[in-house]
Amino acid sequence: MRFQDKVCVITGGTAGIGLGIAEKIISEGASVIACSVDKNIEEIVALLRTKRVDQSQRVEGLYVDVTSAKDRQTLVKFVEKEFGRIDVLFVNAGIVIYKKSQFDLTEEEYDRMININIKAAFFTIELLRKGKDANILVTSSATSVKPIKLGGIYTMTKSAVNNMVIWLAQELMDQDIRVNAILPGMVKTNMTKIQQKMYLDKYPRSLAEPWQIAAVAAMITSRDGSFINGENYLIDSKVFDWSNM
Repeated sequence: MRFQDKVCVITGGTAGIGLGIAEKIISEGASVIACSVDKNIEEIVALLRTKRVDQSQRVEGLYVDVTSAKDRQTLVKFVEKEFGRIDVLFVNAGIVIYKKSQFDLTEEEYDRMININIKAAFFTIELLRKGKDANILVTSSATSVKPIKLGGIYTMTKSAVNNMVIWLAQELMDQDIRVNAILPGMVKTNMTKIQQKMYLDKYPRSLAEPWQIAAVAAMITSRDGSFINGENYLIDSKVFDWSNM
């Protein structure tokens, strides 16, 4: 089991890709702290505990607003007290706000995407405490390298994240901490409900399930991917035409 005895933190860990990652690494032996602002954290954690392969594994849920310094510190204190370290940090929390025109976004909506997708991602990474084969995986987006007008500001924030991953890998190399990002294409989550209605019939095999993205995430963050560092790993289908969005 690739994650046996590993302590993993996942922000945005109770839905979509984050939940898929949680299920995958728990099934491979990880102890997991799933962080979220969802109201049903306890319900999701109960479900995740059924995925354990060893009763020594711990699966905990914690309400964490990643934009709140206080909540981030609460997470740090919880991990230090209960686990003593983080081996893998999945920086997965993020939001998109769709508008027909990006000029229809309010300044508050603009700031919210910047704060969650860029600022909070950076300050969450500060939480890492070196463990076994310590590494960080950030969830970016395929649209970061193939921008679309429908979510222009979102794609801009994810491009910034890609940039951050490259220089952070250099900065943390001396601490033997790897930093990478995954850039998923269209994934069947609540975030893409509109797109699923538009494209699922035309591109049925080009839309990924969260567990498929999680499989790649597990490879990168396990011993299998221990040579990968500073990479923005595109997980997409060349068949899907983003230009039509």
